Amino acid sequence: MTRYPPGVFETERCVVRDWQPEEAPRLLDLYRRWEVARWLGAAPRAMGSLDEARQRIGRWAGLNAEDPRFGHWAVARRSDGVVAGTVILVPLPDGAGEVEVGWHLHPDSWGSGLA
Repeated sequence: MTRYPPGVFETERCVVRDWQPEEAPRLLDLYRRWEVARWLGAAPRAMGSLDEARQRIGRWAGLNAEDPRFGHWAVARRSDGVVAGTVILVPLPDGAGEVEVGWHLHPDSWGSGLA
């Protein structure tokens, strides 16, 4: 049985939880890919280094702790524990209470019904 860090929530197929520091290589592998990064933000760019991935995990952990209603979380496949990607809930600036829901999946998890 695969053991997971405590999750934000779980479904039949996945566990949504904080990214763990040791998962920085997987985060880098996800966000270094232009086919993923090109859709992110107003000025998209691919992630460039393992240090950047570690910093991102640390920043997201801090933001997730500030307000648990919002965050950037890892989506781990329940079948094998591999992190398939990220799911986000973030308030829109000047959005009058509107929230962006997003998911960024690694190409090796596309088409598997997780999104």
